[in-house]
Amino acid sequence: MAGNTSAARGGGIYAAGYLTLNGGRIWSNKAYQGGGIFTSSQDGVVVMNGGEVADNTTDRDGGGVMAYLLSQFTLNDGLIAGNTGWGSGGGIRISQAKACTINGGIVADNIGAFGCDLSVSCYGGNAITITGGIIAGNTASSDTWLGKNIYINGLRDADAECSVTGGYMGLIGIERDSVIEGGFFTEPLPSNYLAEGCISIPAGDGVAGYREGFPHAVYKRDTTATGIVPDFVPGSPVYDRAPIEEGIDFTAGGVPDSLHVLYAHRTDTAAPLAYGLPTDAGTYHITATLLHNDNRRHYGQTPFDITIAKAEWDGERNAEGTVAAGHSDSLALPAIPEGAYYGTPSGDPRILDLRIADGYLHYTGGSGIEPGGSYTLVVPVGEGVNYHIYAIIVQLTGDTANGIQAVAESSLYVAGASGQLHISGSDAQAAVYDLNGRLVYQGFDRIIGLPGGVYIVRVGHEVRKAVVM
Repeated sequence: MAGNTSAARGGGIYAAGYLTLNGGRIWSNKAYQGGGIFTSSQDGVVVMNGGEVADNTTDRDGGGVMAYLLSQFTLNDGLIAGNTGWGSGGGIRISQAKACTINGGIVADNIGAFGCDLSVSCYGGNAITITGGIIAGNTASSDTWLGKNIYINGLRDADAECSVTGGYMGLIGIERDSVIEGGFFTEPLPSNYLAEGCISIPAGDGVAGYREGFPHAVYKRDTTATGIVPDFVPGSPVYDRAPIEEGIDFTAGGVPDSLHVLYAHRTDTAAPLAYGLPTDAGTYHITATLLHNDNRRHYGQTPFDITIAKAEWDGERNAEGTVAAGHSDSLALPAIPEGAYYGTPSGDPRILDLRIADGYLHYTGGSGIEPGGSYTLVVPVGEGVNYHIYAIIVQLTGDTANGIQAVAESSLYVAGASGQLHISGSDAQAAVYDLNGRLVYQGFDRIIGLPGGVYIVRVGHEVRKAVVM
């Protein structure tokens, strides 16, 4: 049923009575309202068990389907996709209708200003029920509900009902409290959307019915189960992320195999929850929730506090090697904890060109290195997830001197330090060049402020190389 146009309602079908759609395609039709299907009056009952309503357009509401004025629409299966409604409900528009029920099917990739996939406004005694299906993927043009896949308002009487117990939904906006008791969503639901006793938490692999892309699930509290501890007490939940230097050694008991524990933590009561247990040092507020593995029920949320301090790394912290005057060399550094990092090496100013690459410390011996001499370097290790900061001590022994040698009778000493170059043993004018050959200093100062780097230093007729940290 394709390519039709109505100046008013129902570009593909106008149903004033009972209509069942089991298959086929209603596509590329156009109308003022209800581009694919329009139904109205208390005799208008449309049930979709299969087929497609796709690529239809309207100037106003209900790009795919519109149910109006005491009519009813039920989606059990099928596809409503790619429709455009420039008013409300790019996919489905329910206005003053008796009921809208979605048990399955896919409503996706529709365009509308209000409720890109589903827009509903019902009046007293009528019901919106969502038990399954996928309602996601949309484009919104404007409005407060920008990007909302479901927009429900106009439930104006106390007995008007909106019930969501299942299904997979994108962004949602509902102007009514306490309607959602189940389902999976692309974002966590605000508490005022949830029925009493329900919580919205992250879902994941292993959770029954989970679909990738719908990471939040609504769980309803189970108050009828027997033989299950409905709430933990402090001291029961397990924290097994080693190491804990101080805090509490937790044990868990009374949890059947049919349940698992979901932990969340935050540093203060106002901070947002992060799911899982903390691994870094600090004091945390923990929430532990018992979840049923099969039927999306939960058995209470128990708060407690823990304090974690970092442990000391008990691995190797020392390295030994040799150094020769004028020669470059390297040595392998000890392993460091997962998540930690090397800092900037420093130490004896006679050891030059310090750098770390691929777990090796690379260095060059200055002209003053002597065989048998002892030269100490320090490689700081930045703190990882669980460990205190520490340092690797590198002990170098002077090897047979060869290569560039210091003049025996020379008393000149040039050394780099943190942000400074030190000269002693000569009163001659100094000229300092960077590795690009640019003159960066000329004068008689014996302490020269310089940025970190490697420099060539000429003092009188003698030349030295120095590294400034």
